[in-house]
Amino acid sequence: MMASIVNGVLPLIMTAYLFYFRRDRGLNSLLLMALFLSYFAYATNYQNYGLDFDLYRNLHKFIGVLAVIGLAHHLYKNNLTSLKNSVCYLLLMFLLAIGASYFGNDLHMSHYLHYGRNFLFIFLLVLFIYLKLDTNKKVDELLQFIVELVLILSVFTIIQAISNMSFFGVRTQLFYSNPNYFALTLMLGFSVILFVKTEFKVMKLGLVAFAIFLTYSDAVFFCIAIILLLYAFKNRGSISTEKFFVALLVIIVASGFLFHQRLAVHHLRIADIFHNEVRIDLIKVAINVYSDNLVNGIGYGQFRTQYYKYVDDAELKNVELNIAVMSNDVNLTDLHIKNYPGMPTRNMEKMTHNDLIKIIAELGSIGVVFLLFYFYKLYFELRELFSNNQEYFYISLSLLIGSLTFSLLHNNITSFVFWFILFIPFIINRNYEKIT
Repeated sequence: MMASIVNGVLPLIMTAYLFYFRRDRGLNSLLLMALFLSYFAYATNYQNYGLDFDLYRNLHKFIGVLAVIGLAHHLYKNNLTSLKNSVCYLLLMFLLAIGASYFGNDLHMSHYLHYGRNFLFIFLLVLFIYLKLDTNKKVDELLQFIVELVLILSVFTIIQAISNMSFFGVRTQLFYSNPNYFALTLMLGFSVILFVKTEFKVMKLGLVAFAIFLTYSDAVFFCIAIILLLYAFKNRGSISTEKFFVALLVIIVASGFLFHQRLAVHHLRIADIFHNEVRIDLIKVAINVYSDNLVNGIGYGQFRTQYYKYVDDAELKNVELNIAVMSNDVNLTDLHIKNYPGMPTRNMEKMTHNDLIKIIAELGSIGVVFLLFYFYKLYFELRELFSNNQEYFYISLSLLIGSLTFSLLHNNITSFVFWFILFIPFIINRNYEKIT
């Protein structure tokens, strides 16, 4: 009952807060701010208040369309030369890799078109953000807005946990699709707060950290540990060795507690986790895919239905993958494990759970070239950013480490915020160049 109330009221509160926030902070366009509000409050919220359609999901799409129209208007006013930038070129490079993966492959066309359209939309949204965030004061304002939205989410996470008396063993996710993606959203605010000068810093960090704890997301807790080590490195001259090791011990103990709770909730032993860990087997499958499709992969969005063709290791531990081998002559779109006695009901389609192996398997060497070129460009951007402003450097690096590490454990590539984070150093450096 409480969850339903929170899911219905919270997006209204967050929407009202946008207008409160803009009373004396209006550097960014309302549309750009609404786009990020939409990600935090609308994107995965299926509350419809008794209507015959998903109000917030449709509102999320509508705001995205408005942003694309805003991009077109910006280009009309400022001419197409504004597209001559490294962000546009990198996005275009990835889009061309998606196009190249079409050729020579037996595609599940609905998936190819779905994921292709998704990235094209992301391409346009990220360009809109890049062109609109044309001063670093606007970047500061946006980051502050993100932090305050995360604080609101954290408060309501704790309120829901108190009302349900569910501090241990019950994973909180509010209206997000699953607890891991909710924890990822909270981590964005944690990363920014950690590296900026702000009032009540410890209290804010504690609030967000406790909300993340309530999600029981092993992946995000691992990311947080790395980010805290980065913070310790940045402040290595002012943090004593004793404090560093005490903090590290707290992280290890908390991680162990979370892992123990995960086992207890699902009635598992440690051996069960590693015996049936599908991610490990999917990496093996992805290597097989890449070795057979070196140039352009098996096609963007195709791993989820084509993976079973490359499960050729009789020693694979995961039961779902072994069943896929037995059923390789069946249309996997319609196949469910319930067709096999004793197996749980589950769709046989499998995601990669790893954006790196998704790119390698689905886009082949063309995708690998994109990755290498992006990280080559990122290295120089980060080096320049370190010279321009170390606070921005560590904020950007923290967001990048958290987001990219999470993407090695889950699929995050279909979110425009993921791509925005990839290009934050590019945006900030561009703004410094405009000043000089």
